[in-house]
Amino acid sequence: MIVQKFGGASVASPDTLQKTAGHVIRAVEAGESVAVVVSAMQGVTDQLQGYVSSLALSPDTGERDTVLSAGEQITCGLMALALQNLGLKSCSWLAWQIPIISETKLGLSRISSIETEKLKTYILEGGIPVIAGFQGMNSQGRLTTFGRGGSDITAVALAASLGADRCDFYKDVAGIMSADPSLVPKAKVIDRLSIQEMLELSALGAKVLQSRAVELAAIKNVPVRVLPNFEQGDGTYLYHEERPVEKPIVRSLVSQPNQGLLSITLKARQDCSDLVEVLRVSHISFDMLSLIRQKAQTQKSDDRTMVVLSVAKHEIERTIALLSTQLDLKEAAFDSVVSLSKLSLVGVGLQGHSEILSVLLKTLADHSIPILATCTSQCRISLLIDDTFAELALRLLHKVFNLEGGEPHHDITRTA
Repeated sequence: MIVQKFGGASVASPDTLQKTAGHVIRAVEAGESVAVVVSAMQGVTDQLQGYVSSLALSPDTGERDTVLSAGEQITCGLMALALQNLGLKSCSWLAWQIPIISETKLGLSRISSIETEKLKTYILEGGIPVIAGFQGMNSQGRLTTFGRGGSDITAVALAASLGADRCDFYKDVAGIMSADPSLVPKAKVIDRLSIQEMLELSALGAKVLQSRAVELAAIKNVPVRVLPNFEQGDGTYLYHEERPVEKPIVRSLVSQPNQGLLSITLKARQDCSDLVEVLRVSHISFDMLSLIRQKAQTQKSDDRTMVVLSVAKHEIERTIALLSTQLDLKEAAFDSVVSLSKLSLVGVGLQGHSEILSVLLKTLADHSIPILATCTSQCRISLLIDDTFAELALRLLHKVFNLEGGEPHHDITRTA
């Protein structure tokens, strides 16, 4: 059994949707039981959001979710009709009909449980359920939505609840790429990628899969494939087992523009945890957090602590305002640098391998590209550089780490 998920580009019009339905009938002809999850047609959610914004006195209204969830309702009904036209038994299923139970949180609801007995019975009877993604039902019986890319979450959650063998995502791309092909023309499709690597890519802004959906796939051990909808190709398979490597491998590069670097100099006695809590409660995402203790220069002066973190460029002013008003930071000094890009290398076992970092630093230094901050984890190395160097750095590193020829080379020092 498989779950097939189709995004907005795959269901952008009735004609496109009818062609997309061909993927379902091919799976059925191959002997597979199929459940289908669909997004709204491309551009429809933005249009509906525009309607809400034009009428809502406050964006925090439950009616917003009622309006936005209508896009998926339209698509799942049309997809069911397309499958019926192909001679298949199919009908649409909305969140309340399954039901998909969710926690109440405007626009960012989370799935609590899915009652799958009705779906399983329908599938056993030879039916193909078409489920509206992106939506759930709270304890008051009201519709909720899961945020941008929420249909991906629906697909993975259903695959886990149904005990499906795999969840296939059909996209308007060939698969997971070694870099953004619009910036790096020689970028290649990665045929196999660990779920941990995909988690890093999604968190860093790669928009192929929603990050919460990838996280859920990792927790629930759901095998995932990312497949092209409009062309032939095997796409990318996301595996769960840890593949042993003798040396670290860089698998993909991600560039996030419009980043900023903020430094806050505090008195040493001030608690940095309060600062982090303000950012958490205010839903400000940050990265590359570092604390630097500065000893007093004289007996009359106090020790200081410098907090350095990266946030999105458009959040810099709001972050400073929040920290200034909610904490006693009258004597704190704020400094910021904007118009930066976060460039990240993603792969297995990168942390703690100095040869990767050495090649990275040398490559950028040889081309006079300064680095403002760095951050590492088990599966990624991120650095902040000026926006003007981002595309050049991306292409240089894509070549240096041998991502143009398919499987990345293990001996990166020799490649460099």
